[in-house]
Amino acid sequence: MDTEVGPARLQRVTLRIFWQHSRRYGRLLAWVYVLLPTTVFAESFAIPYIGSEVINKLSRSPQAGFSVYEPYLLETAAVGLYLLIMWRVVSRLQWRSTIYVSNDLARTVFEHILKQSDRFHTEKFGGALVAAANRLTGAYPGLSNATAYNLYGLLLSYIFTFVILWPK
Repeated sequence: MDTEVGPARLQRVTLRIFWQHSRRYGRLLAWVYVLLPTTVFAESFAIPYIGSEVINKLSRSPQAGFSVYEPYLLETAAVGLYLLIMWRVVSRLQWRSTIYVSNDLARTVFEHILKQSDRFHTEKFGGALVAAANRLTGAYPGLSNATAYNLYGLLLSYIFTFVILWPK
């Protein structure tokens, strides 16, 4: 890889490398992106909806007994249990894919460094090469997590909000 390039080109090249390595674990990553929508929906919309139903019930009949609210408590417990399990499953799948891709990236980077000429190695500081390699492989987990949890999660929240609020 040419190190004398502009930041925009370097970002494109880095993203392409990340994409090429991520595709190798597409099935694992696909499960993350398939399971994440239901988890986001349950956490961001189901729990608040159940709470709003309880508030509506309270405002209509403040003297109602506990048995009226028991189904809501059970629903909240079921959604909470689902969230507990699903966040663990999604996180584990994400972690595994991140570890696999990061290991592949490290292997690719160090193989690339080893293939360079003697002149390349005499003109470059070994510590600088290792630091650059570590920055590249270390950037993947942050980008992967930001994409899955922040960007994809935000997009899902917008879509769910739009669908829920769409006039009937």
